[in-house]
Amino acid sequence: LLSRASVLLASLRNTEVVEIMAGALEAIMKGQMFLHRPVEMKQSTGMEQYLTNVETRTGQLLAAGCQCAALVAGHSRDSPISEAAFQFGLNLGSSYQLTNDLKVTERNYEKLLKKMEDCMKAEQGECSFDPYELNEPLQRAGPLLYAADVYPELKHSSVEGFDDVSALLRARELIVECKAVQAVRKMALDRSERAKEALMLMSESEEREALRTLCDFVVDAQQSRLQRVNYMEDGGFVEPKEQSKSGTQLVEALKDAKKGAKLGMFSMKEQVKEQFDRWRGNRK
Repeated sequence: LLSRASVLLASLRNTEVVEIMAGALEAIMKGQMFLHRPVEMKQSTGMEQYLTNVETRTGQLLAAGCQCAALVAGHSRDSPISEAAFQFGLNLGSSYQLTNDLKVTERNYEKLLKKMEDCMKAEQGECSFDPYELNEPLQRAGPLLYAADVYPELKHSSVEGFDDVSALLRARELIVECKAVQAVRKMALDRSERAKEALMLMSESEEREALRTLCDFVVDAQQSRLQRVNYMEDGGFVEPKEQSKSGTQLVEALKDAKKGAKLGMFSMKEQVKEQFDRWRGNRK
């Protein structure tokens, strides 16, 4: 798709558009490097850096695309319409990515807590995790980085990963305590509203209203209306049956998991843990 897009860009014979989109593609590559645990690439820890990464890997692409649409329509690069188009794309893309990252993070936590829950119900009453399994929630680290700004003790986990199950449960407990999930969701909503504000400089039209509606779709917790699988051939939307657990349900699952941890029911897989410890030692 990228190669095809590059060919189409060249066919426009508009060097300004090609320059803008080339910069956006470069930003995507940089952003993807920071996708897994954003603080791992010698960056500062915290939510501010995470938001910068979100803008880099998604916001910049939509911003560039929208700005180029304004240029192709005849507006100059420094015109109010071109700037409004850029701000619309930047905030829409950032809002989408914040919500999407949060969706992935919550599903990863849900999967781990579900395994612990099943373990507690099983007859043997014991299960083990490898480090990579424990660190799945770090793949989209927004809530953890927000909580790390409030609780410095989490900075170690945000950089090095969770040492064991207890560290993961403690981190999740602090994420709940400081309402990090709600805070990240509010950031996504704020950027969605900024995108709507940018649209107000555009002429009133059906297209503008459609874009306003899109701003609401991107901040839906499950982003169901952005997934092609939820639409019929005639365009009708079908609400998906399977939904992730609510925040309250995850809190209850966390309480049960903490009980299991106190009973020593969860452990690290020793063989993999030894390899992981050696790897961490080599990094240092």
